[in-house]
Amino acid sequence: MPVSINTILNGLGIGTADHRAVVKDDLLPAPDGLGHLINEDAEGITEMCASYYKSGDPANRFKISRTVVKRLISLMHWAKDLDRVDAPIEFENGTTPEQIVAAITEATTREQCRKTQRKTGESLVTNEFVVKLKNSAQWERWKVELKSTLSSIIGAKGVPLSYVIREDDDPQDDPDFTWDERFEYSVVLEGPEYSIDRRTVHQIILRNVAEDSDAYTYIKPRINREDGRIDIKALKNRYDNQATQQGRINSANRILDTLVYKNERAMSFELFSSKIQEAVDNLHDCGRAPHDGDVVDKIWTKMLNPELTAYVEALKVQYNQNPRPFREILLDIATQIPNLKKVTFRRNVSEITSGSGFTRDGECPKDSVYTVEGKLFIGTYPGNRWFDEDVKPYHDRIREFRKKNPRGGKTTRGKKGSNTNRSKRKIKKLKARVSELEKSTSSSNKDNEKSDEPAEEAKDDAGNAFGGRKAKKVKITKVVTGVRRCKQIKVEELTRKRDQRYVDPTEMDSHAD
Repeated sequence: MPVSINTILNGLGIGTADHRAVVKDDLLPAPDGLGHLINEDAEGITEMCASYYKSGDPANRFKISRTVVKRLISLMHWAKDLDRVDAPIEFENGTTPEQIVAAITEATTREQCRKTQRKTGESLVTNEFVVKLKNSAQWERWKVELKSTLSSIIGAKGVPLSYVIREDDDPQDDPDFTWDERFEYSVVLEGPEYSIDRRTVHQIILRNVAEDSDAYTYIKPRINREDGRIDIKALKNRYDNQATQQGRINSANRILDTLVYKNERAMSFELFSSKIQEAVDNLHDCGRAPHDGDVVDKIWTKMLNPELTAYVEALKVQYNQNPRPFREILLDIATQIPNLKKVTFRRNVSEITSGSGFTRDGECPKDSVYTVEGKLFIGTYPGNRWFDEDVKPYHDRIREFRKKNPRGGKTTRGKKGSNTNRSKRKIKKLKARVSELEKSTSSSNKDNEKSDEPAEEAKDDAGNAFGGRKAKKVKITKVVTGVRRCKQIKVEELTRKRDQRYVDPTEMDSHAD
C-alpha cells in the first residue's frame, strides 16, 4: 500500500485534520489523488492557500505558512517528474516524512535547473554545428555534437530533446537510473508534446546536413513528415550499419596491433594515448569492447622508448599486485614524459652569442617564454602560442632582441634590385654574349676553309679593313675580360661582407665559379 494522502500532508506540515481535509478536497481530490497535481501550477497553489485565510466563514478560516506552501509546490514538481517518465505518482509504503520532504525538495532543484537550461537552450535551436554532415567521414563527430546539443535543449515535455533520438522505441526503467537517464530512456514517445519535440529535432538535423551531400539524400524522402526520430533512424541505417561498423572494428584493431611509442619526435605520447583510447571506444560502441587487462598487456609491448623501460617495468609489478584500468596506466606514463631528455631536431639554428640571457636554440617552451636553461626564447612561436597570455607581456622585449640580433645577419639576397642579383644578371648576359660570338667565329672559320681561293689571297687584310675577323676577336676578348672582372668584383664583395658578418665559404666559392 502506498503512503496515504493524510500522512503526506501531515508530513508536509499541515497538522490539523480539518485543514488537511480542506486541502485534500481542493488540491488532491479523488480519484486522481496525487495525480491531480500534474494539472496545477505554482501560482494556482499559492492563490488557493491564500484563499483559506481571506474568504469563507471567519470561524473556519485558517492560515497556511509559507513553508507549507513551498512544500506543496515542490510536491507538484515531484508529481510532474514522475508523470514525465510514466511512473506511478505515489510514495512507497514505509516512506518517512523526512524522505518525502527530501524527495520533493530534490524535484524543486531539478525544476530550477530546468528553467536555467531552457534559457540556455533557446539559442542552440537555431545554432549551426561546427561540421555539417556530408558523408561517413563526418558521421561520428556530427553524431556526438547532435547528442550534446539536444541534451542542452529542454523540449515541450519538460525534458532534454535527446530522448527523441534514443535507440529503443519503448520506454525503459531501471532502479539504478539517475533522473537524467530516466528522462532520456523512460519518456513515452507519444502525445502532443512529443509531436512538437520531434519537429524541433527535425529542424535541427535538417539545418546541419549539407544539401549537396550524400547524407541529404537519405532524409530527403522523409522531409515532409517533419519527424526528427525518422531522420536519425535513416542516417543510422546508412552510417551505423553492419558493414560500416565492421570497418571501424578493423581500423580499431589495426591501431591496437601496430601503434607503438618510440619518442616524442616520431609521435607524441599525448597523440599515442588518444589513439589507443579512441580505438577502444570505437570497439565499445560497436559491441566488441576488449577486456581491460588485454589492453594493458598491449600497452606494455608498445612502449619502445628506452628511457621509460625502468618505469614501465615498475608499473608492471604494481599492476600485478593491484590491477587498474588501462586509462590510469596511460596517465601514469604521461607523468614521466616531461622528464625525458630534451632533444632538439631543428636544423640551421644557432644560439645567439652576443648575450647569454636569450636564445633561438631548441623548441618553443610550452608553459612560458623561458627555456629549461632559464634563457628567453626569441625564436619562432608556433600557431597561436605567440598570443597566449603568458607570452604577450614579453612581446616588446622579444622584438627588441630579434632586431638587435637578426638570424644570420642582414642580407639583401632575394630582394628585387639588390647588388647581388644585378651582378648575377649581368654575368648571365655576358656569358650568353660570349657564347653567341664564339658560335659566329666558328662558323666564319669553317666558311674560309671551304673557299676555293688561293691561300695567298686569304692572307690579305681586306676583311680586317672593314672590321672583320680581328674586330670580332677584339670584341670577344673584351667580353671575356668583362666577365672575369665581374667575377672578381663579386668575390671582393662577398669577402667584404664576410668581414662584416659570417658567410658560408662554400657560398662564396659557388658564386666565384
